[in-house]
Amino acid sequence: MSERITIIDFVEKYTHEYADHVFLREKVNGKWTETSFEKTRKEGYRIAGGLMAMGLQKGERVSLFSEGRNDWILSELGILYAGGINVPLSNKLEESSVQTLRINQSESMFVIVSAQLFPKNHLHSKNLYEERCKTHSGSPSDGFRGAGANTRRLPVCPRQR
Repeated sequence: MSERITIIDFVEKYTHEYADHVFLREKVNGKWTETSFEKTRKEGYRIAGGLMAMGLQKGERVSLFSEGRNDWILSELGILYAGGINVPLSNKLEESSVQTLRINQSESMFVIVSAQLFPKNHLHSKNLYEERCKTHSGSPSDGFRGAGANTRRLPVCPRQR
């Protein structure tokens, strides 16, 4: 039986082999954008650095609430590079009680929410983290600078330990 390859192993292996080749494509404002293997890996590193700077510990869970787009992939890579466990949440979840229940049941220490979904949910309400949720807007130390157009506004909500 062959050895199982992890997502991180895949990214590292193929970035080494195809650094300048296109890994991700996405239509943004009516125009197709392309992201290379190398840029994808660097953005994953940047997001991982931001999560670790905010206190994410190896093995802790991070809920990811976003549409299926490049920022989802970059955020998931960041979670995995930081040693975290991704808890994907469907963008079909509209009830705040369902969102809160799933986040609490998973014991997620952080929540990453896309800029589009943030206004329509209640993850930023007092009830979820008792006013301990804050929005990071792209400072160099938080790891979210320079990814996609919407990534700069991804709210990251750390939970108190």
